[in-house]
Amino acid sequence: ARVIELWTKIPASSIREDFLHAAMLGGPIGFSCDLSAIPEESFEKLKAAVAEYKKEEAFWRASECRILADGERALVLQFNDERFDTVKLFAFGKCKHAKTVTVRPVLANGAAYTDGSHTVSAAVTLSLDGEGSASTLTLTKEQ
Repeated sequence: ARVIELWTKIPASSIREDFLHAAMLGGPIGFSCDLSAIPEESFEKLKAAVAEYKKEEAFWRASECRILADGERALVLQFNDERFDTVKLFAFGKCKHAKTVTVRPVLANGAAYTDGSHTVSAAVTLSLDGEGSASTLTLTKEQ
């Protein structure tokens, strides 16, 4: 609901593709528009986002969501499974000065996580590109 609230406050012309993509992944996907009116290039990107969602549908159905930050510059949401094996962070820029946001995700006690190339400690910094931008990061518990 906070992403939708944020979405309605940002002028449509400044909402970027990364913002729309991140907003779609945080819950059940639904469309209330004429899909045949979407330009072909955008439609293909939409199909790819839906396919990405379907690959992880079980995660999204059972995930918990936490608000890690909700300030003047950014909104950061954390989605995780019950055992915190997978933690997904979504940052949304709320103003033109939003360039980075640093948060401390809720992680399993004593567990090490990776973002695919680096081991992640307690604090994580996500990059943004101003109002209407978004950034995502997936953390996986190391076994």
